[in-house]
Formats: sequence, C-alpha cells, structure tokens
Amino acid sequence: MGVYRDIVTYVNRNVFLSNFLLLPAMYYCLMGIRHIKKWDIEPSQSLTIYLWIWYFMLFLIIIVFCFSMLYHGTMYDRGSHILQIIAKIDYLVTAPLMSLVLVGLWVTYIVFVRKRLKMNCPINDISLEVFGAASLYLVFTFFYYLIKKYRHKGYSTKDVLKKVIYLVGHTFFHYIGHTGITLLALVYLLDNRNIYETFFLKKC
Repeated sequence: MGVYRDIVTYVNRNVFLSNFLLLPAMYYCLMGIRHIKKWDIEPSQSLTIYLWIWYFMLFLIIIVFCFSMLYHGTMYDRGSHILQIIAKIDYLVTAPLMSLVLVGLWVTYIVFVRKRLKMNCPINDISLEVFGAASLYLVFTFFYYLIKKYRHKGYSTKDVLKKVIYLVGHTFFHYIGHTGITLLALVYLLDNRNIYETFFLKKC
C-alpha cells in the first residue's frame, strides 16, 4: 500500500501546485491598488470605498490560495488531523465565497459596459476581449464542476484509481478556474479608472 499511497501523494501535488496560478491575480490586484493611489483625484468617500473593494479582492484571493494549499497539502497526510479540520474552510467557506464574488464581478462588468454604451463613453476593446476569454474559462469551469461533482462523487476517499481520477480532474478544475479568475482580475485592472468614474462619478 506504500507505493499506492506515494502515487496518490505525488498526483495530489499537481493540485497543490496549481494554486500558484493565482499569483498573477494577486499581482493584478496589487497593481490596481497602486494605480488608484497614484490617481490625481481629490480624496473622497467614494474613492475610499472603491479602494477597499480592491483590498477585499486581494485579501479574498490570498485566503483562497492559502486554504486551498492547506487543504490539498494535508488531504492524504495521516499525521495532520488538526490541519485537515482547519483546511475544511477551503471547501466550506473560501471556495463558495470566491464563486459568489466571481459571479458578482462578472455581472458588474456587464452592467459597466452597458452603462458606458448608454453614456456614449468609449469602450476599451482590449479589456472587452480579455473579458470574453475570462467568461469562456469561468463558464466552462462552472459546467465542468457540475459534471465532476456528479461523475466523481466520493472518488477522493475510494480506491487508488478513483483517487487519481479525482485528483487529475480537480487539477484541471484548478487550471481553468484559476485562469478565469486571473483574466477577470486583469479586466478590472485594465478598466480600473473607467469603472470608478462610470459607477461613482457618473461620467466618462
């Protein structure tokens, strides 16, 4: 059984390491915050609120990264019972919260584009194209999750082959999901000032 356990452990490392795909999303959030602080705009309550939205996005991605690393890093470690209990926060709290926020950000960007069109404001074609790519990844992630949840139900705790099938599928889920998150963060960075001015200042 030692060899089989090693196989599962090594395959699980791919899930663990795929979380590093979130690093660019963290970077984009940091750049968004940095850009806001450099704007030549009079400080206001609306600007502070907008800045804290970016801080929240950064904090959420960081905790998703940390708890996912903890969860997958201890999933098959028999000596980490306490850490495994803490790691459950990943699929009980942080992952569902990230999903809700992503839906909110996705809908908000669509509303933003519609507002810009109604106000006859110019649209950033590049950010719109990146949003299309982000949407493709996120929608695919959603449907893949449903398929995976149905077809691989309980696989993570069954025999070695089913554990490997679960882990390979979950690695792919991370690849497409984290790529979608990163692309959506990039969209908000590219349209950072436009989003603030459209929603908070009601101008182009």
